[in-house]
Amino acid sequence: MGRGRGLSASAPGETCDLFVIGSGAGALCAALTAAEAGLDVLLLEKERYFGGASARSGGGLWIPGNSLGAEAGHPDSREEALTYLRHEAGALFDSDRAEAFLDNAPAMLDFVRAETVLNFVLLSNSDYHPHHPGGKAIGRSVMPARSTSALWASTSRA
Repeated sequence: MGRGRGLSASAPGETCDLFVIGSGAGALCAALTAAEAGLDVLLLEKERYFGGASARSGGGLWIPGNSLGAEAGHPDSREEALTYLRHEAGALFDSDRAEAFLDNAPAMLDFVRAETVLNFVLLSNSDYHPHHPGGKAIGRSVMPARSTSALWASTSRA
């Protein structure tokens, strides 16, 4: 796992720098980031397979401004995505959260692509309302490639 001591399968009583409970996309990203920063990470999953709800849902991610969309010729901008989120959320729009998401989600995807064996594909899905202000017909949705599905299955407990 690069510079970190990595993810470990710890015995009872062993210590770690970060204890991650669950193995959904968010948990795995936290564990990966911590391991790459040099922390000793212990990840605990109660289910037979890793991936949590993220794996059960197919692992689709909505990431405006992602590099896969740009590479495929579907340009996007932070401003367009912010307009879309503002319009879709209406009175519930939270500018700080939306901006934090838009500032970090594309970099997170690039980090996971660079630091893991996971391959991602651009989906042909549109935004829920592509005709609304800032909406896109394609380019914002990605998911792990089917070739990496075997990786999740291979990490199951016996």
